[in-house]
Amino acid sequence: MYKTSLAPAECKRSEKDDRRQQHLRSFFFSLFMRRRKAQRRTDDRHKPHYLDIHEPIYMYVAVAILILSSIDAVFTLTLLTRGAEEANPVMLYFMEINTATFVAVKMALTVASVVLLVAHRNFWLLKKTIRVETLLFASLVMYLLLINYELVLLSVSA
Repeated sequence: MYKTSLAPAECKRSEKDDRRQQHLRSFFFSLFMRRRKAQRRTDDRHKPHYLDIHEPIYMYVAVAILILSSIDAVFTLTLLTRGAEEANPVMLYFMEINTATFVAVKMALTVASVVLLVAHRNFWLLKKTIRVETLLFASLVMYLLLINYELVLLSVSA
C-alpha cells in the first residue's frame, strides 16, 4: 500500500470526475482519440482482444463484401424476374413483402455481420481452431464465388 500525505477524504474522487461513468463523453472521445492499435504486451497478442484502429486491409475487405452483397441483391432480383426461385426462406419472406424490404434487410444483415466480424477479428472460435478474421476473408471468397455462379445463371437464362 502506498502512503500519501493526503487524508482519505481528499483522495476520493467524485463521481463527476470519474470518466468511466460518463458513457456518452467516453464514446465521443474514443472516436477521435483512439490509442489501441495492437495488444500492448507481446505475450498477450494471441489472446482475444479488441482494437480501436484496424489495418486498412480490413476496411477494403469490408467494403468489397458490401459491394458484392449489393451486386448479389441485384443479380438475385434479376434472376427472380427470369423465373428463378429464392432458396433462402428468410429472404423469401422479406421478398414476399416487397423488393425494398428484401434489399434493406439483406444490406442490414450484411453490414451488421461485417461490423461484428471486424470488431471481433482477434477472437477465436471452436476452442482456438478458427480465427474470426478467417471468417471475414472466407466471406469475401464466398461472395466472389456466389457472384460468379449468378453470372453463369444469368448467361444461361438470357
